Amino acid sequence: MAKYELVVILDSKTTPVKKKAFEEKISKIVTVFEGKVLSTLDWGIKEFVYPIKKKDSGLFLIFTLELDPKAAKQLPSKFKLEEDILRHLLIKLEK
Repeated sequence: MAKYELVVILDSKTTPVKKKAFEEKISKIVTVFEGKVLSTLDWGIKEFVYPIKKKDSGLFLIFTLELDPKAAKQLPSKFKLEEDILRHLLIKLEK
């Protein structure tokens, strides 16, 4: 198992209820891949330098995950199916 950091940008108009449901959905997806969500950090709403999907700002969420490297390769394909995600980035943390 390796540690990863997942940065997800949601629409800035995301309600707290929808944000909580999204966090639970991420946790469920990671659990399906036999991983763990170690921590979640909410950076709040930030302005973009340039529009992303015709939006000027977004809600930034950062998840620290523990996953098998094979599962980490499959994880981004699951995010392409999510309509709420404007952008995502998954990086492996050094030991």
